Amino acid sequence: MTVISLPDRDDAVKQAVDSVWEFVEAVEDIDDLRHERKKSKVRDALKDLSENEALAEILRRRSGAPTIPKAVKIAELETLIKAVDEVGEDRPDGNFFARALPEVIGRPIG
Repeated sequence: MTVISLPDRDDAVKQAVDSVWEFVEAVEDIDDLRHERKKSKVRDALKDLSENEALAEILRRRSGAPTIPKAVKIAELETLIKAVDEVGEDRPDGNFFARALPEVIGRPIG
């Protein structure tokens, strides 16, 4: 199977939540999460995650549920759909880097 090597979106979600676990481990719902996101460390760590993504990972982790592996194409598609302005690092020895083009309304790019 030919695939594009993209970082798994789930890994980014897990890493972000892990970096602020001490603040979010007791979160039970969106309101709790919103309260914790007022803290600068939590806000910065979770800035690229939707509330639903962050909450789902917090609840999954607290429940001890395993991560369900995804098909390669699904993982790639999720990474592309959820891409922020930049993904990865722009460096010669890096594994992956992507930058979103600005939207130009009413004008073709190129």
